[in-house]
Order: sequence, then structure tokens, then C-alpha cells
Amino acid sequence: IATQKGLDLSKHATERLAQRGITPKTAEKAIQQGQQITDLKHGTTSHVLQGGFASGKTLDAATNAAGKVTTAVRKTKFNPNAKLPDGTPRYIPQ
Repeated sequence: IATQKGLDLSKHATERLAQRGITPKTAEKAIQQGQQITDLKHGTTSHVLQGGFASGKTLDAATNAAGKVTTAVRKTKFNPNAKLPDGTPRYIPQ
């Protein structure tokens, strides 16, 4: 996930970090310290760092199977019980 030059970021992740005011260092902290949860909707691993910001908001940094960061989202609240349209759980804790 982390390289000698920092995180391995997709183009989308780079754009979203910049748009959302999230530093690569903060995303890296979520990946290293956040709860790992499989996101079945996107086929990624979410690294959820509750209260990861000074504001108390949560950071969700997602990585693909190769370990590349695909996106990062600042959330007021993370809902681990979210469901897919067919009613199955979206998230599976690791």
C-alpha cells in the first residue's frame, strides 16, 4: 500500500483527496490504523478511521486488491450495517 515515495494512489484517489481536502498522510493513517472492512459494493477494502479528523468526522480510505488507494471519503458517520439493494450486507468486517 505504501511505497518509498508514499501511498500508491490511483488517479481517482489523487483527485478526490485534493477535492475533499484530505492529505495523503491522513489517508495513510486510516490505512495503517483504521478498521478494515470489505466493501462488497465496490470490491475494495475500506479502512475506516472513526474520528480521524479534528472535527470528529470519520475517514474512509479504500484500497483495491493490489493495495492501491482508490478513493477517500470524509464522513459524518460510517454505517457498518448498510445493505445492498438486494438486502445483503454491504460491509463485512475483516
